[in-house]
Amino acid sequence: MPLKVNQVKNRTLVKIPIALSLIVFVNPLVAVTPMATEIRFRTAVEKSDYRALRSVAMNWPFSGSRVAAISQGIVESSLKLTSTTDLVLERQLQDMIRSANADALAATRINEKSFELWRFIFYNNPDPLVIERAREALKRLDPHDPRWVTAKP
Repeated sequence: MPLKVNQVKNRTLVKIPIALSLIVFVNPLVAVTPMATEIRFRTAVEKSDYRALRSVAMNWPFSGSRVAAISQGIVESSLKLTSTTDLVLERQLQDMIRSANADALAATRINEKSFELWRFIFYNNPDPLVIERAREALKRLDPHDPRWVTAKP
């Protein structure tokens, strides 16, 4: 039995408000979450709170470049502080570097195509097997760059 014109119009009119309400309510949620993560990241940087930085780095929405920047900052700041003779501080810094490397490796499981993460791992990880994996990933991601063919960290 063919549909009448009024029946078709009524079905269309019902679908439009549902679609509009989804757009109106879902769009802000999608937009606010990355903004809130960025605010937490900047607040943690201002406070120099290492634990807050780690938690922000591994939360959604995930950003490989953010994890690489945080890990690089931890390594650089710990290298500046290693000139002290405090053994407790030096152990804490070594633990921070170890966890920064572990975070970067964990982040590559989430985003295998993050060039910044693999470059951080290549230059900062002490494990030769991991460095070789990073070299292979960098070759795959940037095949025209000759640095990754014979590069040494």
